[in-house]
Amino acid sequence: ATGAREAQVETAMVAALATAEKEAEARSALDESSASAQDAARERSLQGALDRGVAQGKQAREEEAGAAAGRSKGAEAAGARIAALTAEANAARAAAMQAKKALVAVRDVVAYEQAGAQAARSEAAAAAAALQAERAAAEEA
Repeated sequence: ATGAREAQVETAMVAALATAEKEAEARSALDESSASAQDAARERSLQGALDRGVAQGKQAREEEAGAAAGRSKGAEAAGARIAALTAEANAARAAAMQAKKALVAVRDVVAYEQAGAQAARSEAAAAAAALQAERAAAEEA
């Protein structure tokens, strides 16, 4: 019976080590996702600059439209610029949302791996305590 308990403890310890390795991998993935979050922050900054550019383009278009009918080409160019800046802003928003989703997914994986590691450690501790109790009982007997 003691040999079986020792085998259980050893199995639980091996499982705890494997889970700890998974936890380390998950932490590494979280570090990588933090870099993605920094990229998302840069994208948000770019998005702000693009939004300002869109506002400036809109203002330029309004000024051009109010100036004279002979300047319609300038207004068309401003409209094209606005359309291009709007497309870039939309692309930056989409990229930021994807980065945020990836970060949330990695955090979920890390939390799951940490919970698994804690469960494996608890199981190993319980098995070790049971083995210790059996040894103590065997010594008394």
